[in-house]
Amino acid sequence: MTILPRAALILAWLSAPVAAGEIHGVFNLPMLAHGQVMSTLGSAGRPSAGGGARSFATPAPAGAARGLPYPAPTEGFRRQQVANLLDRTARSDPRSADALRAQLARYDYASIYDGIVRPYGLAGNDAASSLAAYMLLGWMIVHEGQEPSPAGVRGVRTQAAEVLSAPRFAAPDIRAGSGEEFKILFVTIHAGWQAARREGTLDRYADGIARMFASGGGPDLRSATIGARGFGGG
Repeated sequence: MTILPRAALILAWLSAPVAAGEIHGVFNLPMLAHGQVMSTLGSAGRPSAGGGARSFATPAPAGAARGLPYPAPTEGFRRQQVANLLDRTARSDPRSADALRAQLARYDYASIYDGIVRPYGLAGNDAASSLAAYMLLGWMIVHEGQEPSPAGVRGVRTQAAEVLSAPRFAAPDIRAGSGEEFKILFVTIHAGWQAARREGTLDRYADGIARMFASGGGPDLRSATIGARGFGGG
């Protein structure tokens, strides 16, 4: 696959029409995969014994600024994360998985992710950043593109680091796999957002995103506010 310069790659991703056979997957894959990925967090809604956040319902600790970096993954590792996510999704919806497999094969999801989130300080190989970017994008879609403040972005990133601080995410390969899966979901729902804008179905897509996050144990994006301590953090 020819890797385009990053700016051209992002422009191609943003402007590429989604073929009729792929639109089903762009809209449905995140809905199917969200619950699978979020369920790996396992402790949604439960505060930790030490008082830290274990879900986005708990504001991040005041004054904290945390990340969860991992070593740069190889191309083979990243391809395997795409395959793992799509294979799990194919068990319940083969059509969506096949459609997104074709779409993702044409683009480098990591470069697209980095290019979109870099202005927000969330680029790179950091599991807290990629989970935060995913959550923030859902909120932005539901709120018609409203931008979170820089302090709000940092607060959500710290919440994400708390959510992912369970021992099962301590191993570098597990942390990297989680981080890469959230990048894939990020670019997938971003593609759906752009497609919905072009197709005139933005309201329906935003409603679906709001339901998806609520059903997966996340915050109610419709009523959620973002402050310096993240979701619900004033």
